[in-house]
Amino acid sequence: MKKLFLTTIIFYCAFTTLKAQNTKSQRIDSLFTTISQNGDFNGGILLAEKGKITYQNGFGYANFASKTPNTVDSRFNLASISKTFTSVAVLQLKEKKKLKLEDTFIKYFPEFPFPAITIRHLLSHTSGLPDLELYEAAVRIKPDSIIRNQAVITILKSWDKGLYFQPGEKWQYCNTNYVLLGLLVEKISKMPFETYLKKNIFEPANMPNTQLQVDRSDNSTNQVVSHRMVTWYDNTFTNVDSIKFGGIRYCTYNCGGTYGDSNIMTTMADMLSYDQALYNGKLLSQSSLDEAFTSTRLNNGSVYYDPLDGEMSQLGKSSYGLGWEIYEDAELGKAVSHGGRLFGLATFFYRNLSKNQTVIIYQNIELEAIAFYNKVKASLEILNGKTPTKVQYKKSLARKFGATLMQSGIDLAITTFNNLKTDSTHYYVSEKEMNWLGYDLLFKAQQKQYSLETFKINTLLFPNSFNVYDSYAEALNANGKREEAIMMYQKSLTMNPKNEGGKRNLKHILDTK
Repeated sequence: MKKLFLTTIIFYCAFTTLKAQNTKSQRIDSLFTTISQNGDFNGGILLAEKGKITYQNGFGYANFASKTPNTVDSRFNLASISKTFTSVAVLQLKEKKKLKLEDTFIKYFPEFPFPAITIRHLLSHTSGLPDLELYEAAVRIKPDSIIRNQAVITILKSWDKGLYFQPGEKWQYCNTNYVLLGLLVEKISKMPFETYLKKNIFEPANMPNTQLQVDRSDNSTNQVVSHRMVTWYDNTFTNVDSIKFGGIRYCTYNCGGTYGDSNIMTTMADMLSYDQALYNGKLLSQSSLDEAFTSTRLNNGSVYYDPLDGEMSQLGKSSYGLGWEIYEDAELGKAVSHGGRLFGLATFFYRNLSKNQTVIIYQNIELEAIAFYNKVKASLEILNGKTPTKVQYKKSLARKFGATLMQSGIDLAITTFNNLKTDSTHYYVSEKEMNWLGYDLLFKAQQKQYSLETFKINTLLFPNSFNVYDSYAEALNANGKREEAIMMYQKSLTMNPKNEGGKRNLKHILDTK
């Protein structure tokens, strides 16, 4: 009788747990099905508790052109989540006593031009090095050039602006740090970075569908393609690889040849295997994990919190360790994660250390960043038995205005804009997006008058920004309104005397009067 009683209790507990998991799964599926149908999610998500999958699914298309769906097996670019693998590689070499985090980078690369920068500075984004702007001069000279890790130190030697700050003085996210760390792993391990990752991380973690992808296309049928709208007056998602101009080309093509900072291709299942390998001691010791998950202190002893401008503050008070974002929340506890972003792609890998919960999510269409992390928060709330935060897709008013301009003309566009600008529930307005729209209309659509109206509205919306007057001046000059352009450039320079571009443009107008 006693044995029967215990069996009944065990069965009841197992049944109750299974029922709770099913309920969570159903609620999460309902949430993502709804927001996918509303156009707010196109990608995949996997949620796990204690290493067991609670929910996984794909939504929308991995490739719009071929109508290939996103599935649980789709392979996507981790983007900056790849930095966690580089951090693991460096800490593995530290455990083998091949390096010390306080070693200067110049110890291993004597030609490196900044002798005070240490490995720790690179891992923690406190080096003061320039980010992607480092490559702009090279790309201007040779637009078809692809930046390689091996060229970065040479490019840094020609960088004449110096460090942005003394190493350890501030925190500033910088891809260059991890490109250099990729070189370091190769130098110390005496093997290509791709080979090191495969031998020391991918294989031990049982990640058969993961690889470093640099300078070669992934021809697998389940590859996830990044999509975005080509211009700010478009409403159609286009494969980013087919867009060959402006900043998109710069960040996807010219900077597509580096490693350490990005370009690891994987699946959600493989990422869960990576998650489990990390915490089961297959990749690093607990002491190394603890060090990686400790908030970085600056030279003055303080921790710089909220390094990502509040986008993910809804997940807790945020700081940065050694290749990991760190979150502290009164209810959720401590969590570590990393996000990734390319044009048309957002990724996020989250591990709640307090509750042993994992979130792996990607979205392969360009949408508002804050809404992406709101989905993560809503998923965690469901996992923890709470009513989820309402996930609502706010549409870009800049894009709505631009599309209406091109389709129906200026009067209806302005009327529509004025009717919607106070509808903060469904629309948001961004200074940057209005500015991008203005330039798209000016240079790509060749609609000078429409561009002028767009920049004019931006000055009324954001009167305290020097840049809106600078852009308005450019459009005024393009429309033959020189005197007005001079006034706007002067106003911009009064607000920001260091606006060198504005100085040059104003001088050019005055010299040609």
